[in-house]
Amino acid sequence: QNTNIATLPKVESSLEELIENEKTNANTLQGSGIVDPLETPFLLPSLASPAAQSAESPSSEEFEIQNFDVQTGFNGLNEDQSCGGGQCFPSDAVIGVGPNHVMQGVNTLFAVYSKAGSLLASFSPHNFWAGAGVEGPNDNIFDPRVLYDSLSGRWFIAIVDMTPTGNNRVLFAVSQSTDPLTLPWNRYVINFGPAVCPDHPKIGMSNDKFAINVVRFSQSAPQSCNQPFTGNQLWILDKFDLINPQPGVAPDFLATNPDPAVFNVQPVQSLTPVDPLYMVSTFSGSGNTIRLWQVTGVPVTGNPSSISINFNNIPVTPYSLPPNADQPGNEPDQDTGDSRAQQASWRDGVLWFPFGVVCDVGGGPKSCARLIELDTNTRTLLFETVVGFVDADIYYPDLRTDVTGNVRFIFGASSSALYPSLFAFGIDLATGSTVFKSLVLGDVPNHSCPFPTPSNCNPGENNRQGDYFGAAVDPENTRTIWLTGQYHTIPERWSTFISEIGELWVPWQTLGGAI
Repeated sequence: QNTNIATLPKVESSLEELIENEKTNANTLQGSGIVDPLETPFLLPSLASPAAQSAESPSSEEFEIQNFDVQTGFNGLNEDQSCGGGQCFPSDAVIGVGPNHVMQGVNTLFAVYSKAGSLLASFSPHNFWAGAGVEGPNDNIFDPRVLYDSLSGRWFIAIVDMTPTGNNRVLFAVSQSTDPLTLPWNRYVINFGPAVCPDHPKIGMSNDKFAINVVRFSQSAPQSCNQPFTGNQLWILDKFDLINPQPGVAPDFLATNPDPAVFNVQPVQSLTPVDPLYMVSTFSGSGNTIRLWQVTGVPVTGNPSSISINFNNIPVTPYSLPPNADQPGNEPDQDTGDSRAQQASWRDGVLWFPFGVVCDVGGGPKSCARLIELDTNTRTLLFETVVGFVDADIYYPDLRTDVTGNVRFIFGASSSALYPSLFAFGIDLATGSTVFKSLVLGDVPNHSCPFPTPSNCNPGENNRQGDYFGAAVDPENTRTIWLTGQYHTIPERWSTFISEIGELWVPWQTLGGAI
């Protein structure tokens, strides 16, 4: 079934309250050396000597560093598979896990694997949405999203489509069963029209609602997305309508007006049943609060009063933009993004999400990861910390919590001695111990554009690791988290890795590899 969503009713809500525009001073804050004065940051072992940890570090006396079991690890999609020998960077690797399958999304391909790592199928968004939004092979399609919703037993995917004619869209689809290989999926289109780039879509859901959030930029020409930010826009859809579609009938939905005072709201994936849909946002430049959103009610098209959207500003330790990340040799520094909220998950009244910040855990300002835990019943901060290396930079963290509430998250890291690589980190909340593991080590620098830069390659893009990596809970073994991200082993090409992180906690072992 193909459904075209065209009309945008206005939602009267607290979204219209103006707040400080966090983007104003974003560039001037980068690399400024502002640090996070948290009392107990998690200091990771030196990458120059991974088994050693300073006894004087803030975390070493209180937290025990251990290793954990990597049950399955295999290579995911790479740039040659995704782009057919062309260039599409970065990967923006994301992951969803169902009862029997693992689905990965990258720019510009989706793939389905068995849990043992066998590639079962792959499909191009150009073909998947052909006749349902995509105009042709020259459409610029990017920023994939994948979630498996164990509450409904359905897969949800989304991606941006910018066409040569300027008819820009967000494409999304919902499976009809727990098996992503069973066709057809129900495909949907949100039309934004010309002169609007709907960038960086984020998706999430509760029991009865599915949400898509985009940040809108103006366009000076078709398929461009580099003009001024014009506002954050949120779409709330009736999830029951999406998983029980009626032929030719659009699902009930409501959309907010674009709000230039709000930037990049992250809808939460609810891992246990709950009717309110929670969302989080940070200030992309710097701030000392995070924002917890709550959407209640079920949307009815044309009836703005059918839902309400409210938020609370929650004080946290001040944060600011992460600096760019070092690489070996004379390679360009890597773009570590900004401080926007990455994927968030909710379980039994507790919400977790990560984002990038600058911190100093003893070796000078580095790009680090901030982890936030919120109580959504009292709308208060439960826990916050920074995770960082003394001698390396961290970027694009993503996390999930297992059924016990313990945290697993993935991040990229590099330094003057370490090529872009992938690592996993975890926190056992019951004991306060942490776990740390190298997943895959890169052995070439990240510069996706060949040098000298050809005319069809944007030199400003040649040091990007992505906008995000991915994490997902295994619904058949809810103590297991799956992770995916980008690394580099082939010159001027990206690769991705998929890893299943189990619940086993074993003694610390020295990291392998030449780092």
